[in-house]
Amino acid sequence: MLKLIVPALILLLLNTDLLFGQIYPNIYRTPGQDWQELQTEHFRILFPSDAESDAIRTARRLELEYPNVQRLTGGTLRNFPFILNTKNDLSNGFVSPLPFRAEVDVPASAGKSMNPRSGDWLEHVITHELVHALHMNVNPFGLTSLIGLYSPDLRRSVHSAAPLGILEGVAVEYESHQYRPNGGRGNYPWFTQQFHSNAASGNRWSMGELFQFSSQTLPFDRHYIGGYFFTHWLVQTYGDEAVRKSISLHYQLPFLGYGFALRNVTGKWPSELYQDFTEETRGFRSPGAEETAPIRPILQDAQTPLKGVRIRRPLWLSEESLLFHGRFYNSPTGFYRFSLENERAELLTELQPVEDYRYSYLPEENEILYSSYRADPLYDRTFTSDLYRYNLSAGSHSRITSDERLYAPLPGPELLALQTHGSVSRLAAVNPENGTSEPYPELPPGVTIREALRHPEDPATVALIARIGTRQGIWVTSGENLAHFTSEKP
Repeated sequence: MLKLIVPALILLLLNTDLLFGQIYPNIYRTPGQDWQELQTEHFRILFPSDAESDAIRTARRLELEYPNVQRLTGGTLRNFPFILNTKNDLSNGFVSPLPFRAEVDVPASAGKSMNPRSGDWLEHVITHELVHALHMNVNPFGLTSLIGLYSPDLRRSVHSAAPLGILEGVAVEYESHQYRPNGGRGNYPWFTQQFHSNAASGNRWSMGELFQFSSQTLPFDRHYIGGYFFTHWLVQTYGDEAVRKSISLHYQLPFLGYGFALRNVTGKWPSELYQDFTEETRGFRSPGAEETAPIRPILQDAQTPLKGVRIRRPLWLSEESLLFHGRFYNSPTGFYRFSLENERAELLTELQPVEDYRYSYLPEENEILYSSYRADPLYDRTFTSDLYRYNLSAGSHSRITSDERLYAPLPGPELLALQTHGSVSRLAAVNPENGTSEPYPELPPGVTIREALRHPEDPATVALIARIGTRQGIWVTSGENLAHFTSEKP
């Protein structure tokens, strides 16, 4: 009987769509990298030689957080491969069971998605992926143990049978309340206010919407948001052991579903838990919300053909028109011009800019300077950011730099931009004639520049937002001091 049951379980797993939610393909990497390995008690850190200092930091952080994460999720790791990739500017991190490994992009995310109090991007993402790795390698005796006799990696794939919001919710819970004080997305209004506004809208996300990945409707990180808030409520109500026990029971009896595991740990079915959770989060209002005057958006779903409106960086082109970057359900992502006269948005050009969405407008040339990703034509998950210009009059593009890894262009007496350099961003001067860049001197360890802006009446003066460790500050500087701004007080 066992010979029939185990192959049947394996075939069933291979045909489960949810299985592939956390399985990523093998990566064909750019050639010429000198790969190194650093071994610790539980990990094998694999990295190109230009990321040695980042590999040492990764090893220290993983071993430091290992026992703390283990108390939350259970699980064990031994010789677990943790791969650092330095060639991809479109930053990400993941854990995959087939083959069982973690991969992290060293370059920092350019957007606002991460709480700066968590530390830098690398520390944040490796801690988050460590939660997934230990969660995935919980192995209580049960049906999954029998699968593991045939293939340990396939056994770990049962991890993906849980709703994605559960997996991400546990990781965001750890990063927010057990890693750094006031760190993590659970303490970051950019992340949390999306849940609060939904909870107060009268059109709350359902139990399923809290946990399932959204491929059609914004926000696309809804399962992170909903999964975190439910997991945090679960921990506050039933304790850390509710997470650890439900993970273990789900591994033992995966085909009964995660709801069955929650029922046995809490004594309530998911519908009852959702009702309790809803009651505790109902009616949220931001401070001062009742006193705020009504606002009529000039661009919203109910008034235009565009649905799922999400616009960024609006800029006046004239008294009657605005420029902005827009993303919608039913229209291309790119730059749009909005006419106040007829309240219509016109697509100027389709593109996917770097996530900070910074661009500069040159009124005399009627041009936009912006940054965008370019996918490597040969190698997977390899995107580099470069500077481009778009002429609004001619409707034409031209590329300013090639493989310089630049973004956030800042025109002025000289063209400045931020540049990806290892795990930080530094300032660079750009020569638009030949498309080359000259970086300013190296920043002290742990310093990364997040944003730069010229003074509107004195373009030689630049305001820099930079982060040192877990603290951010604003420096106003100019001339030679640009290269040594951290020697001054913010």
